Amino acid sequence: MASEAGIAELPAEPLALTPPVLPDTTSLTTSTSLTVPTSRTDPPEARRAAAETTLASLPQPDVSIWTDGSAGGGTHDGGGGALLIFHQESRTVQLTVAAGKVCSSTRAELVAIREALAEAAGDLPDRPSMLLLCCDSRAAIQSLQDTADSQSALVAEIRDLLDTITRSGHRLHLQWVPGHAGLPENEEADRLAAIGSSRRQDQIPVDLWSARAAVARRARAMCDARVRRSHPHPDPTPGHDRLDRRASVTVAQLRVGCSPLTGDTRHRLGLAESDACVDCGEPDSVPHLLMDCPAHQGPRTRRWGPLPTLGEIFSTEADLIADFLVETGRAPRDPA
Repeated sequence: MASEAGIAELPAEPLALTPPVLPDTTSLTTSTSLTVPTSRTDPPEARRAAAETTLASLPQPDVSIWTDGSAGGGTHDGGGGALLIFHQESRTVQLTVAAGKVCSSTRAELVAIREALAEAAGDLPDRPSMLLLCCDSRAAIQSLQDTADSQSALVAEIRDLLDTITRSGHRLHLQWVPGHAGLPENEEADRLAAIGSSRRQDQIPVDLWSARAAVARRARAMCDARVRRSHPHPDPTPGHDRLDRRASVTVAQLRVGCSPLTGDTRHRLGLAESDACVDCGEPDSVPHLLMDCPAHQGPRTRRWGPLPTLGEIFSTEADLIADFLVETGRAPRDPA
């Protein structure tokens, strides 16, 4: 399963088994909201204005850090990007980093934060400074806020960096900002993250949670494929949700091949002495009832032609199936 999930050849990230370092909260503050309420359905210009109002209300930073992460489909080829602006020196630093072949979007965001903080920690002045880190992932910031023990080595590394920075006399504020709202620095971080995702990924360790999610996705895909191979029409029958309850249950039972309308099911449940069709005497089953029983050739042909397959029958309107059962006497509708 590991090979099929694409993780067998990847190095594994070790778990963080020591208690997490919790930075001094007097020097480290976080916020996952804006001073002006906004939602992702608001126009970009409204979200940008709300973000700019919030940023203007914060202390003027000596260093601004903008980070972003991306992952293809939110699951693979992750990349992180960061833009660091040293205002006193009128200097900027751009960072790009691969986040992993198997990687969530949140992990890519955290990788970007780690790289940015590592760069900042080694390039800060001796005097106390104010740092502002802006990130468009609430999940990433919340994972750093969580005071519960974490076994994520990546989160542990970031907490160590936060502790190093704040213990050196600097203050740092982590601020969530809306993504894709036209904030120039956020757009630049997004561009850098895309570059990071194109870098070589096969030597980047995969963490336990990403690996577990990859195995779960592969297991679901294998299950879906097996269902599609074994079922004549795995997609919902059109109009199924418009049937009354009795007809809806009946069609659902026919779809899974286990219906008390057919002799094989009744016989298996001890409700009939044999599995013989009550209309023609042949062994009865869902395929026999819907496709083969000669006693129902007329109603069948009028709805689906002379030689329908189960896939064709289940892909037509569910009303046709329910009406067929009523006409053949197998399943009368509930009285109106």
